[in-house]
Amino acid sequence: MRQRRRGSRASSEMYAQEIVERTGLHQSVVSRHLSFMKAVGLVLWRRQDNMKFFSLNPAMRAELSRTLELFEPAMAGDGRSRR
Repeated sequence: MRQRRRGSRASSEMYAQEIVERTGLHQSVVSRHLSFMKAVGLVLWRRQDNMKFFSLNPAMRAELSRTLELFEPAMAGDGRSRR
């Protein structure tokens, strides 16, 4: 059985299997996306025992927010606004 070590990790971190469970995506899809996000610096990761923990790179948070804002007019125009 998997142990959650909430006391030993930041609340903004998630381990890979937790991301799979929360998103409902297949493990290989999550792995591929995490690999890409690591490569471009969007996420940081660390290994603890046999688990990898991921978190959003704080240095990229503002940049990501600005990028997502570029798409808001298009999203609002098709009735699928994010707000």
